[in-house]
Amino acid sequence: MNTINADNFKSLDYWFAGAAGSYADIPFIEKTSVFFYTYINIFIVIFVTGLILNLLSVVISSHMPIVKKLSLWGTNLSWIGFLAMLWFSLRETKVAFFGARFWILVGLIWVSVIIINILKYFIFNFEIERKHYINKTKLIVRH
Repeated sequence: MNTINADNFKSLDYWFAGAAGSYADIPFIEKTSVFFYTYINIFIVIFVTGLILNLLSVVISSHMPIVKKLSLWGTNLSWIGFLAMLWFSLRETKVAFFGARFWILVGLIWVSVIIINILKYFIFNFEIERKHYINKTKLIVRH
């Protein structure tokens, strides 16, 4: 069983092995391991959630501002799920550049930016947009 050495996380050689033509010794992940099934299931759920959000943004005929955001979030989640699965399959086939660990950092930055944007939207903008939408629809109904 592989153990995690925390000192590796501090080394740039660890993160950029396989990038720019360098050699990366990419160990295979056991197909029966908990990590394998957890990784696969998490990113399948993220991909399917993105597809559902995209479908909802098409099906819902409301002009509420959050419906416009659902498409953006759904597209990003679908891409994250798809690219994570693609990265995992390329990593397992030992394609050094695409299997490099720095793609994990790129993915974590991407996921962090999306989560921050979603939280920022719900903390700062959602209530304002909801009130504006309600007031706007009340004015339309009165006239």
